[in-house]
Amino acid sequence: MLKMARHHIVPQMTLRRFADSVDRIVMVGRTDGRRLETKARTACAETGFYSIPTADIEEHAQAGHDPEFVEKVLAQIEGNAKRIFDCVLDGAFPLPSEDKFKLSLFLSLQMTRDWSYREQINELIDQLFPYYLESALTDEKIRGFLKGRDDPHDPAAIETFRNEALENPPKLRMSPSRIIQQSLDSALHVTLEHLYFRSWRVLTFDSPCLVTSDHPFGYWSPPGGPEGPYGVGNAPVVFYPIDRRTALMMHLRKLPEIVQQSGAPRAKQINLTVATEASKWIFHHPEDDPLASLEIPSKEQFVDEVVGRRVDNNGNLRELHRLVRRSRPMG
Repeated sequence: MLKMARHHIVPQMTLRRFADSVDRIVMVGRTDGRRLETKARTACAETGFYSIPTADIEEHAQAGHDPEFVEKVLAQIEGNAKRIFDCVLDGAFPLPSEDKFKLSLFLSLQMTRDWSYREQINELIDQLFPYYLESALTDEKIRGFLKGRDDPHDPAAIETFRNEALENPPKLRMSPSRIIQQSLDSALHVTLEHLYFRSWRVLTFDSPCLVTSDHPFGYWSPPGGPEGPYGVGNAPVVFYPIDRRTALMMHLRKLPEIVQQSGAPRAKQINLTVATEASKWIFHHPEDDPLASLEIPSKEQFVDEVVGRRVDNNGNLRELHRLVRRSRPMG
């Protein structure tokens, strides 16, 4: 019987920097605010989260396939990142190019390895599939489908089938194995470059004051900056808390890479953006209360916005749509 490894959505080295001396950490629910105290070593652990079953890969590649190969590679990358973060916390900054690349690799994989990435993939499919379905449901295809089932396939039956399909489109879900492949591709070919070429700063605080989450990044723009929503590609600043009193601040602009002393307003800014991006859980030390004065906005979802309309030469109304992430209505 195959035994799958327990994958931690947030790496253990991250959670333990926010835990106490006996490994206790506080988990706060992103949507309901419930507060749990648990061990960092068991927080956000899921069996087989990064397992790719042999049956899910092409037959010619199945011989010798290790379902836990991705998990083992991630463990090696996390080991390299832990060593570099330890050096940063000891004052070794700025980083050599090789170490900055290794941390960028770790961080980019962290951005796409969590629950929120999988949720957003499925949200995107839900939004786009009806448009695909509308264009795919031609009379010819519907007629062939109905004939194959020995159902009526006259024009009225075809129109009825089309209307019912568009009114209640099927729910599609990408398989876990495919999502793993997609997340790795996105991390390596998109996110990694966005992080590596930013200007990095290390922010330090006099006392413990920071949180982390199951998506431990915050995206921020100063007043008057570009309009959101923000992500790694367009956010003027990306935050990543390293421990309770240290955070990375990754700028889109070219700036000197230095260690910078920061205060309570910056800590509140980091905590708010990181808590906002959480998928399910926010984490902090049992003796800290960094969420006390924060009003965390409702979670975002993909929203279909019409940005333009025109009538073509045949008298058909044409619409230009865009999908953006907006806060869900409260209540």
